[in-house]
Amino acid sequence: MTHIPHPLATEWRGPPPAAIDMARRYIVHSEKIKRVNGSMGVSMNDGTWFFVSHGFSPLAAPLLINNSCWSWHELSERAMYAGARGYLGSLLPIMGAEAQGISKGVFEQFLGLPLPIALWAAQRTMYSDDRQTYVLVGLPCIKIPPNPKDPVPFIEHAIADGIHYWSQLSKQTQNANLKETANRNCKFLADHLKNFQHNLVRRPIPSNGKSIAFSDDT
Repeated sequence: MTHIPHPLATEWRGPPPAAIDMARRYIVHSEKIKRVNGSMGVSMNDGTWFFVSHGFSPLAAPLLINNSCWSWHELSERAMYAGARGYLGSLLPIMGAEAQGISKGVFEQFLGLPLPIALWAAQRTMYSDDRQTYVLVGLPCIKIPPNPKDPVPFIEHAIADGIHYWSQLSKQTQNANLKETANRNCKFLADHLKNFQHNLVRRPIPSNGKSIAFSDDT
């Protein structure tokens, strides 16, 4: 079995401070560009995320689930081209209650079923009419297996590892820009951990897996 470490726990692999300073010397001109109409920017907790597709490892081909409105049109093609197992995104603008209801169906009520069937059943449960807000792109045999471990300690440990990593980097580096970035990341992760623990709500244990925890902050 190949172990793929959590990205927050890996060592610093970015360019050394000298390389950053050297690269900046060759910037001839830069300017801020206004939002491009129709671009697939996704509003995240810490800012806007623009998906840039790189090839995923065959051992870690992910299943991407995106609740952002209209998210499937462009991002599904990019994700599948990069090697994702599947992409579950919205066809139409959706409300928070819809996203939560579908997520409960897929991750709790119909967990373990083939994802196309689980999504179909979740949408039939969520809506009284024939409304279909989500589309699945990918193989029909995709499943979300029951989680054999409690996800809460895993998430807390991963965030704590990230705080420790950036804190150590801030103490060790002599580069002012890198230190500022490290301190900013430390604060963001500390606030994120606090909000995650504050908003955590545990659902009843489903018959086919461990207890499921949801946080409004994730």
